[in-house]
Amino acid sequence: MRKTMDGSHLVLPLRSSGGMAMRSHHSAAGEYSPVGRLLVIAEEFEVVDAVTEFFADLGYEAHGALDVPEALAIARAATPELILLDVQMPRLSELFTQLRATFDVPIMVAAANAATAQQLRPLGAFAYIHKPFDWEALRRRVAILLCASLPSGKRD
Repeated sequence: MRKTMDGSHLVLPLRSSGGMAMRSHHSAAGEYSPVGRLLVIAEEFEVVDAVTEFFADLGYEAHGALDVPEALAIARAATPELILLDVQMPRLSELFTQLRATFDVPIMVAAANAATAQQLRPLGAFAYIHKPFDWEALRRRVAILLCASLPSGKRD
């Protein structure tokens, strides 16, 4: 994945449909759609890059952000169905407050221990995954949360 500098922020380029693996479903209108839309928020580029790449390869529309303003801007533009948030993000409570005030999507936190994740439930954490995570466990957890958050419980 290319890295570019935009002022003081590192910008992760959004994948185009040509560059992203699109193992997707057909909608009722016969159009292609991604498996799901994710927003990965972490302060380390390597974490965001690895997780977004992993899910893009599985057919998800995966976006990444490295700070609060970028996360909110991408969330508004991409309308994620699930947010994966690293608990080591600076200004974590501010980010939770702004995300919860604006979006009604599950937020899964990645934390080194369950006690930390439990402390974040009042702020809006919906689910937790242990860090460092097992990729297969992460894939399963994301799939379950996306299906559970749909009104009908299933995709097109």
